[in-house]
Amino acid sequence: MIYCIPCLALTVFILVTGNFIKHPYNIRVDAANKVLYCAIPKVGTTNWKRLLLGVRLSSTNGTKNGASFNVRNESSYTLPAKQSPHATELSNHTWFLFSKYDEKEKNYMLNNFYKFVFVRHPLERLLSCYRGNVANTAFDQIMAKKYAKLINGNSTHATFQDFVEFVLKPTADAGTDSIHYQRQVDICNPCFVKYDFIGLFENIDEESQYIINKVYSSKKGYTYPKREPLYEQEKSREVYHKFYKTIPKHTMEKLYKYYEKDFLIFNYTSTLLKHFHGQISHSS
Repeated sequence: MIYCIPCLALTVFILVTGNFIKHPYNIRVDAANKVLYCAIPKVGTTNWKRLLLGVRLSSTNGTKNGASFNVRNESSYTLPAKQSPHATELSNHTWFLFSKYDEKEKNYMLNNFYKFVFVRHPLERLLSCYRGNVANTAFDQIMAKKYAKLINGNSTHATFQDFVEFVLKPTADAGTDSIHYQRQVDICNPCFVKYDFIGLFENIDEESQYIINKVYSSKKGYTYPKREPLYEQEKSREVYHKFYKTIPKHTMEKLYKYYEKDFLIFNYTSTLLKHFHGQISHSS
């Protein structure tokens, strides 16, 4: 867990570079339980939405009153385990976007609700975006072809290097899907929102359970879903090496610069970059 955010350092960074950070726009509001959750794609967001939707639905339809359940169990609540929580949250109006509230309501929630977010090593998150959205045609052929067309101008397969070079283009725009590789500080801005808890993806199982126990203590038996077996087959470092060894050093330096705010604010290092590409030049 990150307990303190070095926003002073970020302020200096902004003053020097003139690179301002946007207000957070992907915060979900669970008004019934007084919770604000900033959802960063590729950082356990699907499982968190599924779990919190289950909690919210159980609060409104009277099911699972305190009973132990795991959200992978299809009979646990009204949202089937294989159904996307991203679509369900909108169709059921179970969640509301923070941006839809007026300023008075926003200020009240920021001062009185429990606020949390999970973050991930920027380059591991970028790789996860490529593997899940661009390369994994079995998972979502439409999205994979969409990215390939954006990157290559046609629907043929895009390599990881193609994808990285696309992200680094000033004009890179995948529409609403851009959020999957966008900088995490731009999505949730921890210097604008004083989060009560900033968790790390690397410790997501235990830290998620801490939040569940703290915020939803009255709902006994709720647990954070275990990761799919697919993610446990290969160690992150091995996968990282497999893909990033194909990226030239000068491109890696540009990539570090692009995600520099994430590295700085969330206290990640460029150790992995140095391991495969030698010393990476950066200002921090």
